Amino acid sequence: MQELAHREGPLERYLREEIRKLNLHLPKGRKSLSMLLEEKEPSVESVDGKPLPIERSELVELEGIVPPEMQSRLMLPIVIMRRTDLGRGAFEVFGGSAEHFVVRKILGLEESGERKAEGGGGLTLIYRPQVQELRRRFRTVTAVGFSVPKDEEVSFSEPGF
Repeated sequence: MQELAHREGPLERYLREEIRKLNLHLPKGRKSLSMLLEEKEPSVESVDGKPLPIERSELVELEGIVPPEMQSRLMLPIVIMRRTDLGRGAFEVFGGSAEHFVVRKILGLEESGERKAEGGGGLTLIYRPQVQELRRRFRTVTAVGFSVPKDEEVSFSEPGF
């Protein structure tokens, strides 16, 4: 039996474009905490080319949380992506070990000390109430995006639709 090659139909292209538009506010690039602390008007550029200003007060608060040796590795803003494939209200923290450590520490999920700070980033899942807590406290040093994993995309071009 010959398998049909999947071709993206018009509805799938439309949905992909809508998700891309939802994520235009995400950072195109990120900067380290130490670099942003040195800037007179800290900001990064968004995917759509607009500046994303970062509040100095949030940077100063992070400076008090993040160990000095990690400040040059902590890349901001911290990107948190909504992951529908991981369950209702699940979000994944993107980045390396510094970003994972900081989010866990802010939310009280990190063990005391810096034991895990040097380990791999791994997968840090957080849920809607935790995202809300993070965003209330650190609105400009976090960014929330949306994704639809390949295996969860609905195909409207397959037989039956």
